[in-house]
Formats: sequence, C-alpha cells, structure tokens
Amino acid sequence: ETLKKYSIWKPKYKNRIEAIPGSLEKPLLGLSKEDFQTLATQIDSIFHVGAFVNHAMSYERHKMANVFGTQEILRLASL
Repeated sequence: ETLKKYSIWKPKYKNRIEAIPGSLEKPLLGLSKEDFQTLATQIDSIFHVGAFVNHAMSYERHKMANVFGTQEILRLASL
C-alpha cells in the first residue's frame, strides 16, 4: 500500500515482496530459529529501513531496535 501511495508500485513486485511480521527489538528479529534460518536461505536482498524514533526518549530506549535490530539484520545477511 505504501508503494502505491508514492506511485512506485509495479505489478512485477507482487511475487518478490513479502511482509514478515517480527520485532527489531528481539533476538532473531522475533522469529523462530527455524524461520530465521529458512528466511536467510530464501532471500536475495535486504532493505533495512526499520527504526524506532522518538525524540523525547533516551538513546537507551532506542538502542534495542536501532542497534541490536541492525545487528540481527546483519546476522541474517551473513548466514
């Protein structure tokens, strides 16, 4: 829906993009070890655009999603 909102959706993307619910704040992105491993073998590109942003909160509150979440994305990419 967001791609459509910005007029950048193309029908050829339908079979290439899949939303997978998870959490940047949790180990393995909130996925089971098996799902994380399977995902690592199936994907060919990662676009990490997730972040937690709230200017009224401390760095420590942002760290789990923004720092450790990025580490988990790198772990996924390196498998």
